[in-house]
Amino acid sequence: MSTPRSVTETRSNILGITGLPRAMLADLFRSRGLFGRDSQLASAEQAVVQSRIPAIPGVPTLPVPVLQTPRLKALAEFTDALVAGRDAATARERLLREGLSSAAMSEAAITVDNVRVVFGEFRIAAPAITPIAVELPRAA
Repeated sequence: MSTPRSVTETRSNILGITGLPRAMLADLFRSRGLFGRDSQLASAEQAVVQSRIPAIPGVPTLPVPVLQTPRLKALAEFTDALVAGRDAATARERLLREGLSSAAMSEAAITVDNVRVVFGEFRIAAPAITPIAVELPRAA
C-alpha cells in the first residue's frame, strides 16, 4: 500500500491501491483501528505508533505500556520524526539495533502516511512557551 521514496521515507498509495474514497477509508479505520490482524508490529508497538500520531476522533485508542523498553522508546522517536516530517534515518538505525524488523518499521511508516493521506496533514500544536520572569530595575 505504499511507494518507497527513499530508505527512510514512504509514501502512501492507499487511495490508488484500494480504489476507495477517503471517507470510506476513514470509516474503516474508525471501526477497525489502524492496524490489521496481520500486523508486523506487536500490540505494544502498535500502541506506541498510534500514541505518537495526533488523535483521530472515532479511532479506538490502544493502551500504551507505562514501562517502555529502549525498543519502544526508539519506535516512539522514529514515529515522532515521521509525523513531524523530519529525517528519520538516525531513529531507524537505532530501531534496527534494538531488533525491530524492517517490515515492522515499514508498517509504522506506512501507517503514519496512510493516516496523513486519509485524514489530512497533521496539526501538531506548537510547544507552549513558558514566560520567564525578569525583574526590571526600578525607576528612581
